[in-house]
Amino acid sequence: MRLPNRIRRISVTESMLQQGAPDLPEPDSSEPAEPRTYPDWHVLPESFRILAAATPNAVLLETAKQDGSGDKSLLFLHPNVELIAWTAQDLDAILRRIDGYVAGGAYVAGYFQYECGEHFVGLSPRTRGPEPLAWLGVYPAPVEFDHASGTIQGELPQIPPASSSADAAIHIGGLRIPRADYDAALARIHEYLHAGDTYQVNFTDKVVGSTEAEPLAVYRTLLRQQPVPFAAFLNCAAGPILSFSPELFYRTHAGRITVRPMKGTWKRGVDEAGDRAAASLLRNDEKNRSEHVMIVDLLRNDLGRICRYGSVAVDPLFHVERYATLLQMTSTCTGTLADGLSPTQVFAALFPSGSITGAPKRRTMQIIQELEPSPRGVYTGCIGYFGPRGEACFNVAIRTLQLQRGCVVMGVGGGITAGSQSGEEYEECRLKASFLTRRRPPFSLIETMRCEGGIALLPLHMRRLAASARYFGIRYDGPALMQELAMSAASCGEALSRVRLELSEAGVWQIAATALEPVAWGGRLLLAAERTHSQDVFFHHKTTHRELYNRNLRLAYNLGFDEALFENERAQLTECAIGNLFVRIGSRWFTPPLAAGVLPGVERARMLAESPEIAERELRLEDLAAADSIVVSNALRGARPVSSIARPDGSVLWQAGAPGTPRSILSPRG
Repeated sequence: MRLPNRIRRISVTESMLQQGAPDLPEPDSSEPAEPRTYPDWHVLPESFRILAAATPNAVLLETAKQDGSGDKSLLFLHPNVELIAWTAQDLDAILRRIDGYVAGGAYVAGYFQYECGEHFVGLSPRTRGPEPLAWLGVYPAPVEFDHASGTIQGELPQIPPASSSADAAIHIGGLRIPRADYDAALARIHEYLHAGDTYQVNFTDKVVGSTEAEPLAVYRTLLRQQPVPFAAFLNCAAGPILSFSPELFYRTHAGRITVRPMKGTWKRGVDEAGDRAAASLLRNDEKNRSEHVMIVDLLRNDLGRICRYGSVAVDPLFHVERYATLLQMTSTCTGTLADGLSPTQVFAALFPSGSITGAPKRRTMQIIQELEPSPRGVYTGCIGYFGPRGEACFNVAIRTLQLQRGCVVMGVGGGITAGSQSGEEYEECRLKASFLTRRRPPFSLIETMRCEGGIALLPLHMRRLAASARYFGIRYDGPALMQELAMSAASCGEALSRVRLELSEAGVWQIAATALEPVAWGGRLLLAAERTHSQDVFFHHKTTHRELYNRNLRLAYNLGFDEALFENERAQLTECAIGNLFVRIGSRWFTPPLAAGVLPGVERARMLAESPEIAERELRLEDLAAADSIVVSNALRGARPVSSIARPDGSVLWQAGAPGTPRSILSPRG
């Protein structure tokens, strides 16, 4: 066998500067949608959030994830008037007042509880809770932040001192409804389904928790965990409302209306390939498709009542969107509004969204009213604004919290169809509530590159960076990054150097070039006692979040070893702390597959691409008995021979046999 030894040292060229980072292949029809380059995206200044949290009756509508159609955030401060509805009669009155205010050039922003919709479809709203059915403020104009240009329109007041930016801890209990009552409610829903009263019922309950953190800290923490295009912070008198909704209820602009129902959820893969496979499964899953089509038809019919004949269209259908941990299926329905409709007539014709009721809407809402143990409140209602030029934008208030003196309340639920199982639906509600407590650590993407008259394997490094940035939704300016890399490479000259790139979640990078010093290498590997997990996304991407690796590498050094080797939860060998593993058995070389929880190393990719004698294969400790040679490789120092593998107690698992590993696999990087 002969493996290529050569190192490709590629200088950053003018064409690379013009093109930016090398593109990944175009997504196929089943790939979740995400913009590929983000040179023109700017993060909302923290001052907007600080002011919203510090100002009574403020409303912040934040676009924390690129939506592509309305990438602006709006901050409404100091309303001239508050519009509050406690009863159905109040609601009718404030709708008329809203039309008058926006006709006079004002903005109206706030929330409508789900129970407003009961009135709109001819039902009596359930007994009200401690908050009003609707609360909105009348504002002269918002302070607007344009995420594309990074500009602010309007004047920000003096910023008060900010609270700590530390992550907020939230503790939650179970669902309010007892399990036996939940099972009984679903049994009754199945009776209605079989009788033909309804085709789907969105059944919900609440979880209750607590936090000692300030509302602003809770908002920051959850929004970093789950960036969404329709977030909101409402500083209401009864307590702040924090919304982390990914779903657009409707948007109107220049006589056109858009609704984007969201129905269908799938767990994300651990990398780009996994996401594509998961998206295909979601798009082709019979249960998800049937539920989705049902809701799209409902909303299309709703639009037909307020749009010009023949103008309602659906495009795209079964579109998959990517969020932090889940894929969500949406469809976009558009139409041209009929003449003579006021803003609140449009609103009342659509509210509430069919995606959170079921179909048919009115009969299903009767069933919801009968079976749900308490009013929903703002959960599954909507949050947004009406503008003076006929524009409006509201979210569907899912993933929405109400805070009051340290108490946290959030609604959870799901669509119940004839095929739904009570146990599965109950557990899905519990899983959705984990959104409050799940924590993704802060991290940056890393590329560590060898430079000697040019950066070696640069296209592979940039492709990996782009793939991980795309996976995590990190926006960065590719051409500007390449230009800075070119400057760093030029500063190194012909000297052997190490160029380290860190790209933060906010798209900010740091590049440092230092001399690449030789290190002692004896080839002694310590088998770590701690296991990795193949489904942990951080083992599939090169990031600063590597505590397990660092901890075991320090232990290896302290015990006199040169590296740490890992197994995953299935006792499969994966990789070392700073290198990929290659094992020669007979005439072939094998490396663990990425699916085992392996970093897609740049040198690993080169070796696999250039040598047909290397293949991916599951490897376990027992396979080492047949191993003739073992090496560890990375892009910085190439492939280096392993002399032994042992446990922390000193017991040897593998020892190199005849002196010398075939030089064909070793690159001359030392």
